Amino acid sequence: MPRRRTRLVAIARKGWPLPLLVIAFLTLGIPRWLAGEGRSATRNGDAIFTRLCHERGGTLVTTPASPSVPAVQRHCVVRYAGNEYVIDAVTPHGWDRDAAALQRGGCEEADRQASTAPRRSRVRFLYHPTTGVCERR
Repeated sequence: MPRRRTRLVAIARKGWPLPLLVIAFLTLGIPRWLAGEGRSATRNGDAIFTRLCHERGGTLVTTPASPSVPAVQRHCVVRYAGNEYVIDAVTPHGWDRDAAALQRGGCEEADRQASTAPRRSRVRFLYHPTTGVCERR
């Protein structure tokens, strides 16, 4: 019996950080860097932005600077059914899952609200998961 108690005391002394780490992760959540999101900007953000835009079926559109907008703006635009949509989830840092999830939620809500309209004037909204775009039909 004394040996067993001595062994338990030794384990408790060496293992005390483990419960603290578990509590910290459960309280604060798993950091985004552990989940693969929230990476810091790389030196080649332009190449990432361009590649990701093309992979998602988009076209890179650059708006030149003007007096009202001092910096050049770049957008990834995708075309559905004759309309153009900006892919908000394509960023120079990669695919923004949060923006895509917000777009999906907004699209589903808009479609629910539109379904209560009279049939003749009814508009449908379709979410495209590959681009993160909500298409109005």
